Amino acid sequence: MDFLCFLWFLVGILSFCTGSEILKSPERNFTIYWNVPTNQCNRHNYTSANETKPDFPTLLTNLSIVHNVNGSFRGEEFRILYSPGLWPSMEHNKTENGTHGGMPHHGDLEKHLEQLETDIKNCSHINYIPEHFTGMAVIDMESWRPVFRQNTGWMQIYRKLVFEEIDRKACQNETYFKEILNNTTCSGNKANVCFKEAAKIFEPMAIDYMNKSIAKVRELRPEAHWGYYGFPYCFNIRKNDRNESCPKPVPKENNNTAWLFQSYDSWYPSVYISHDNFTEEDRQNLVSGRVKEYNRLRNLTNQNATIYPYVWLLYNLDNRTEVYLNETDLNMTLTTLKNYTMDGAVIWGMSQNVNTSDKCLKLYKYVNETLKPILEGLNITRHEPKSNGTGSILESQKCPKNTTNTTNNTNQRKKREIKEDAQCQNCLINDEPASPASNSDHSNQDSSIFFVKYLFQVSYNFFQSVFSQI
Repeated sequence: MDFLCFLWFLVGILSFCTGSEILKSPERNFTIYWNVPTNQCNRHNYTSANETKPDFPTLLTNLSIVHNVNGSFRGEEFRILYSPGLWPSMEHNKTENGTHGGMPHHGDLEKHLEQLETDIKNCSHINYIPEHFTGMAVIDMESWRPVFRQNTGWMQIYRKLVFEEIDRKACQNETYFKEILNNTTCSGNKANVCFKEAAKIFEPMAIDYMNKSIAKVRELRPEAHWGYYGFPYCFNIRKNDRNESCPKPVPKENNNTAWLFQSYDSWYPSVYISHDNFTEEDRQNLVSGRVKEYNRLRNLTNQNATIYPYVWLLYNLDNRTEVYLNETDLNMTLTTLKNYTMDGAVIWGMSQNVNTSDKCLKLYKYVNETLKPILEGLNITRHEPKSNGTGSILESQKCPKNTTNTTNNTNQRKKREIKEDAQCQNCLINDEPASPASNSDHSNQDSSIFFVKYLFQVSYNFFQSVFSQI
């Protein structure tokens, strides 16, 4: 009896110390969004006797999947903006000097913000957002990552260029070379001092670009649910890193990126999975490892955030072969998102997936026969559409009068390169130094608080299980 009283006393202390919110596991809504341009399926001819034009809007509505009217890629519910404004970029290493300065610290931030505002306000622009838009608005900027060390794969061009800048500075400043670099040459080097110096050059403007861009769009369209695609990252895709946790440097780097996760409340990371050289356990670890990191960061940095990971119904294969997820992998992915208290998912697809009648029919069959039974087993949240019930878009979502809603041919959406981390053979070398924290004391304090909360939660769950058996 004394032991039970002692346990109850500990639970009371835990409740007092951590606050009631840490002991709660509230049921979250789970909403599925459709970001596949299935309106293109209406353009194809279905001539065979056994071919009927697929009715995606009706099917998606019956499955409680939130979608734009007529299945358009951009509409009243969901819009994705591909690099709006003038983001500095090395364009996947396709050009020698890049565009708009190439790197954040060589770009013109003011011009970028001006162009960003123009893009969003211009009704004829592909990145236009209606004034009273209340749906999901995703900025897909994959030119670089603000944490210098996380620029992997083709993005290693930024490492090369910044290291060259450091060496040029060292050549002109002997004191800098001797006292700061310790007589180290950075080109082709992974020395800790090189990464630290490179981060000092690259990261401040990268942070400014991301912070001021999200602030600008939230100011312009405050009712929209803004967020960046891809963040947070985990990098648990390399063969030796396919665990239910991110590689060692990543959580600390993500902690130091709290400034980003606190700047907007809708997160759109990715849980695309691969098939080649992956076991079933590898794929499970890839998904669960990522969503655990998303939850960890939400608890640590922004408890108001809603998280909608991107899901692709196809395997993320290097050779671009279109192979649909088998039922086991699709069920695992969506169930994991649901069980780990994600707020839903964004099902994504590109034009290439629906550019023939055969592909449209195949997708429709897959949704009806594979996705449908899985969703019926999950508690999908129903969603009131923003259309007026007749299949047309509300006036508030249309272009203003005397303007033409046509795509700006000079700003055609780039076909998304399904690269994710799978294309990267050298993702996150674990022995590389982490980028220097801009506020390491605060970050370490946050990490400690998170650990204490986590420890209290585990203890509470243990006591709860003990009491349930008494």
